[in-house]
Amino acid sequence: MNLTVPQTYAELRRGVETALLTGQRDIEQAKVRTYHDTGWLIHELLRLHQARQIRPVSGGCLLSSGRRSCDRLGTDGTLPE
Repeated sequence: MNLTVPQTYAELRRGVETALLTGQRDIEQAKVRTYHDTGWLIHELLRLHQARQIRPVSGGCLLSSGRRSCDRLGTDGTLPE
């Protein structure tokens, strides 16, 4: 963004509005990239373990390492919110 010193209140208001909108747009784009990258990582892990997703075990099912990893991410208290 090309910043110039505002000469009037109207220029100041336009400049502030532009700065805020640009910042909000950049934040939303970063959120979308973050969700996309997170989803891609989880999808690829599950795809990698697709053949072993659920194996029958006496008395129930044993989740594959891919599914356990996803479940573990959901309860990992060290991940940022």
